[in-house]
Amino acid sequence: MDHQYDEAQIVAFQQDVIAAYAEAGRQTDLNNVVWSARCTWDARDIGWEASRIKHLAELRAELGLRPRGLRSDIRANFCGAKDGQGRVMFDVFYISLSDADREDWRKQKASAGLTHILLCPNAGYPGSPIPSRDLRGQPAIFAGYVEEVVNAGFFPIIFMTTGDTGTAADMDIYWPNLAAVLQPYQESLIVVPGFEVVGPGGGWTSKELSDSLQLLKQLLPNAMLGVHLQPERASGASNPLESDDPWQGDEPGFWRSHGGELVDVFLYQTGHGSSILSDAWQERWIEVRDRLGVGGHTWKKVPCSFFETVAYDFYHGNCNESRAPIVSGQARDLFEQSETSCTFGNGLP
Repeated sequence: MDHQYDEAQIVAFQQDVIAAYAEAGRQTDLNNVVWSARCTWDARDIGWEASRIKHLAELRAELGLRPRGLRSDIRANFCGAKDGQGRVMFDVFYISLSDADREDWRKQKASAGLTHILLCPNAGYPGSPIPSRDLRGQPAIFAGYVEEVVNAGFFPIIFMTTGDTGTAADMDIYWPNLAAVLQPYQESLIVVPGFEVVGPGGGWTSKELSDSLQLLKQLLPNAMLGVHLQPERASGASNPLESDDPWQGDEPGFWRSHGGELVDVFLYQTGHGSSILSDAWQERWIEVRDRLGVGGHTWKKVPCSFFETVAYDFYHGNCNESRAPIVSGQARDLFEQSETSCTFGNGLP
């Protein structure tokens, strides 16, 4: 295997090295040059991604840090476990917690092998025992929580809005200032316009989603870009058709133009209730695999995360913590049947 010299990969790995030194509380020394040289050397034979994984793991071990995965390998459980106080650990409420409670959540996630934490500048959900908090107009405070998560060795998945009706206006009102304070953390971030923004019952139009994807790539070009849609949706094109839909209802076409081509990962949401509490969800997941998972039926191949599954039902007491790893394992196995893989946002297999 003869992989090409790639300065963008070298710079990205060097940023990983600098971040690891900072996490360990050490000043960067000349050994950081050695680590970059090792990574570059091995990339010729094993490829950049494998070389970065290998040498970052070795560096973290030498610095006494716990292992950290890749940003693209989503290992989250944003709403499928409870904390020591019996509260659902719905990640959006991280910004509402005390210092001690945030530390407890991070420790519990680390012990479960999780590497990603979901954050949102506007935390709220009906009936939550944890107070709501809106930091959209206080970007520096929100950035402090992002920095805390990054320094603790996690990758933040930032949902920029709740996705509710009217929140598309946040693009103009809040996003420029939020993006400005998030600039230093771009290499660790996955940014998402909002929760379940498009589809029947969604709070946005397809045109608004298109605008948001292009704007996020402009504001945070080095962050990974994700998209989260209504349950069982696999495209941001409108259905029923909206007159200003830039894709004009072309579902596979969504992933090739007008901002859809910029998406790095699809954060899939299953159906809820009887669907996820039985095996009914599998039929649609197989369709996602055969389209986006492998790039079949004229669809573009896109990395897929089995992202929101039991969250709604777990939050409302319709299932317990054992359900998430069961369905995640089944989702993994279904993808592996077609020799492809997925990542996980609502609990690991």
